[in-house]
Amino acid sequence: RDVYKRQLQDQPVPQSPTQSAQQAQQAQQAQPAAQAAGAPPAAAAQNASRPAPVMSSDVFTWKPPAGAAGAHYCLLLNMSVCSASSALSAGGGFLLVVYNPLSWSYERGVTIPVEPGSYTLTGPDGKEVPSQLLPVSEAEEHAWQHDQDALPEKVVKPTVQLAAVVSAPPLGHAVYKVESRAGGGRGGAAESAVKPAGGPQTLSSGKLDVVVDASKGGIASVARAGGKPQAFMTDLLLYSKNVPMRSGAYTFTAEQPPDSLGKPKVTVVTGPVVQEVRQDFEAAGVLVTRLWKGAEQLEVRWTVGPPPSGRNYEIFLRYSTAIKSMGVWWTDANGREFQQRKRNYRPAFQLNAQGLPANIYPVTTGAFLEDAGSRLSVAIDRAQGAATMDDGQLQINLHRASVTDDAKGMEE
Repeated sequence: RDVYKRQLQDQPVPQSPTQSAQQAQQAQQAQPAAQAAGAPPAAAAQNASRPAPVMSSDVFTWKPPAGAAGAHYCLLLNMSVCSASSALSAGGGFLLVVYNPLSWSYERGVTIPVEPGSYTLTGPDGKEVPSQLLPVSEAEEHAWQHDQDALPEKVVKPTVQLAAVVSAPPLGHAVYKVESRAGGGRGGAAESAVKPAGGPQTLSSGKLDVVVDASKGGIASVARAGGKPQAFMTDLLLYSKNVPMRSGAYTFTAEQPPDSLGKPKVTVVTGPVVQEVRQDFEAAGVLVTRLWKGAEQLEVRWTVGPPPSGRNYEIFLRYSTAIKSMGVWWTDANGREFQQRKRNYRPAFQLNAQGLPANIYPVTTGAFLEDAGSRLSVAIDRAQGAATMDDGQLQINLHRASVTDDAKGMEE
């Protein structure tokens, strides 16, 4: 994700009398616990009043008041890297600040890199939040291997992440506490089971069922819990052939059919909080589809690149369904209303060109296609291009690079 950082003035966060009273009560409760563990009373009181290290998981951070521990901002979370959280987890734990910029309450799954171990996640209400230790995937390893500029060797590359579903109030934040714990006993983060996909296997969030089949290359179908399965697949398409009309800053060309990538290596990760289907297309990239507990939608994370030298490079993420869309789909108009698009057609003039280059439309929010009984909606997190070359399919342009100039004036 593209991440932006906003610094606030170096001022303490205002506290209400109720908050101050609650903190004083918590400090009093912490002292006997520390004494029971063998700490002197003075040390217990000092530890109870000392702020824990703070780490921000989104676009909000601040400079703490004098004497407070520092706030750490992680700019490489989209690569599952945060040296601060890894170091702090090994040192006992940290506070995780979840900020919600929306005007309504929001709940979502998050992953935070940590050192291998046993952890407990506590919510703002003081109750334990279900969590899971999630091994990093081939996607992270692929990115680390090819992005040494953004990921220097001194950066800690984790092997596991702490996954949990968190929430925050409208235009506000919530503070969660991550603590390392001694092994054994009940509670704490659950372990994940990782194994290669085989025959048909059903994953469920409680609201959405997903059937995984390695012979189909990954996901085979989705359904409302207990409902009728609907065909659904994800894969990558790569166009790298040079054609007479060259791609460039203004021109996009792609010769059909796309390169053959073969069937990916499919791995399934299961656990009580999140489940994953990992599709490794080797040099082309990796798709990781997440199904969070209680979710009604899938979260698809992609890692592609780097573009090969000496060849054009146009790579797409394709969603395939059995929806009879009749060559029609919708894309957003710069984040506003959705407009209808029709394959090989323009309402204002006769379109002579055909194929993929003539059917890509910009999207900044999302795209969808539908028939009388079903709809496929794709929400994106950055400006991309969307096309449909076959009924029931949506192709999202992820990355492109050209090795020649298209002679349209940019000279690059």
